[in-house]
Amino acid sequence: MSEYLTTKEVAELMRVKQRKIYDLVARADIPFTKTTGKLLFPKDAVLAWINKDSASVKSGQLTISGSHDPLLEAVLRHSQAEIATIWNGSSAGLELVSSGRASAAVLHIFSPDDHSWNLRAVETTCSEQDVVLLHWAKRTRGLVMTKASADKVTSLADIQPFRVSRRQPGAGAQILFDCLLEEAGLAHTSLHQTEAFHTELEAVLALLEGQADIAFGLQHLASRYNLAFLPLITESVDIVVDRRMVFEPAFQALLAFCRTAEFSELAARFGGYDISQLGTVRLNI
Repeated sequence: MSEYLTTKEVAELMRVKQRKIYDLVARADIPFTKTTGKLLFPKDAVLAWINKDSASVKSGQLTISGSHDPLLEAVLRHSQAEIATIWNGSSAGLELVSSGRASAAVLHIFSPDDHSWNLRAVETTCSEQDVVLLHWAKRTRGLVMTKASADKVTSLADIQPFRVSRRQPGAGAQILFDCLLEEAGLAHTSLHQTEAFHTELEAVLALLEGQADIAFGLQHLASRYNLAFLPLITESVDIVVDRRMVFEPAFQALLAFCRTAEFSELAARFGGYDISQLGTVRLNI
């Protein structure tokens, strides 16, 4: 009979927090089964998966850094495009592209001066680079909430009594959240903020794990995890790409997949996304 591990045991085996295991399950990346509502992991299959996953990224592989986007993450899996990912936040990803350490970066950096998205940041950071800025999607963002907090929150001004899931400095979501807090007259010191989370999914999973009551997150993830949602803003997500990468087979495979019926069906499952302008060139340096 196969030996099974619990979520806690897998997390200890991999030396990660349990929310990372929930993340892997949500993406169907790790072998698991669910019995009477409880997650179980076949030990032999998990060990084989860890050993397979530990292989280093081959030299010269294309890399997309920047903000974590659930739709793009799903597209990379379905398209099987050989592109590595580093979800390190919009600002850090942009710096990697600027320094030549990443091929592309996913961005949603808000400019409060002219209420634009990504253009000013790319123009400032990549003025000496050969890059192109391609539109990816518009996303509805707002307050993702537990049912208990949702009963008492009707606007951003109401979040002060609750624990708020925080993103790392430089993340596009945190930059935007800071701007909205300032507009609402809310000081950071008046909020009960958690440790910094590094992906959209981690920030929302903190609610399910009882670590936070509210996250500034995506409509798609609120719906996916049956959490309450209060929309606040529609943001523009773009991909800044090293021009040489655009013509690489892996990136062409990604673009080709985005023109298929399979992609349209996949994107339709992501509530709060508008992909009608996907691929539009927003900036060409």
